[in-house]
Amino acid sequence: MTASAEEGNCYHCGLPIPSGSRYRVLIGGALRAMCCAGCEAVAKAIVNAGLTDYYEKRDKFPGSPREALPEAASDLTVFDREEMQKGFVTCAGVSF
Repeated sequence: MTASAEEGNCYHCGLPIPSGSRYRVLIGGALRAMCCAGCEAVAKAIVNAGLTDYYEKRDKFPGSPREALPEAASDLTVFDREEMQKGFVTCAGVSF
């Protein structure tokens, strides 16, 4: 079983395609509609890398963008803390 976009939905992520969207990628011999430049870029990268089997073998779309992120990426806010940055951030003497 594979996940495929319904007409009017993005072929890459499955979200609705905004009116007037012109993002398209040639996948499997057909132009596939995309919802945004991000999905278009990722789909082109998948095609250019010869990985179009991804679209044939996936069984569902992620429920949300968060589900598509690796679990380890979910808590990167720790690097926003000043005490954490002290170990790897230096002031370049630039004033704003």
